[in-house]
Amino acid sequence: MDALGDKEFEDIVEKVSVYARVYPEHKLKVVNALKNKGYIVTGDGVNDLLL
Repeated sequence: MDALGDKEFEDIVEKVSVYARVYPEHKLKVVNALKNKGYIVTGDGVNDLLL
């Protein structure tokens, strides 16, 4: 994930079904990319939900 820029990651974020054991900065990258695509992301950081 570190090797990809924000725009590059946004282009592929939906192709991954499960993100596991990610660092907080990676989680933020996933959340921001999904929000930019129009998804609603909510959760407490442990049990998150993607709509």
